[in-house]
Amino acid sequence: MFKSKGLARQHQQNRLKKLVADHPDKKAAEEKQLHQKLFASSFWQQANHVALTHAMAFEVATEPIIQRAWQEGKFVYLAKVEANRALSFRLVTEKTPLVQSGKLGLWEPTSEVTIAKDSLDLVIVPALAFDFVSHHRLGFGGGYYDRFLFEYEGASVGLVLEEQSGLTWPVDQHDQAVQYLIK
Repeated sequence: MFKSKGLARQHQQNRLKKLVADHPDKKAAEEKQLHQKLFASSFWQQANHVALTHAMAFEVATEPIIQRAWQEGKFVYLAKVEANRALSFRLVTEKTPLVQSGKLGLWEPTSEVTIAKDSLDLVIVPALAFDFVSHHRLGFGGGYYDRFLFEYEGASVGLVLEEQSGLTWPVDQHDQAVQYLIK
């Protein structure tokens, strides 16, 4: 067990970046399986309004999820970090420009059309690691998803690469669990 989340985050970012650098084919194969399991799930099939992030290279790819959602006629919303340390989700289409912003260099939508938390059917939650017992996630340290997930009643899911499991870290009182994990 890591003594601090900071040490666990550093370890996981290095671990995931090494996966991308050394074993891109392994990562791509795992992602394909995760996507297939997601698309076969009842919570995906029932969702009309899907929220997620535009993934960084070392995260589970979300572009195939976005494309599939559009093909199925679902509404897609990408995360945008707000000034008050909150997270909003903005409607995106194939024509919505994305801009790189923030200290992490996240790609965010330029769209001004937001959706209320209670109108989302499914949120695909990013993380550096997931705990399969508690369903807690190790995020990037801003608490954006913990604040968002607090009192969110729709389905939340984490897509878990092999390198994102088998790790323990301190869980704080404000940390929010994800409803479903797909591995």
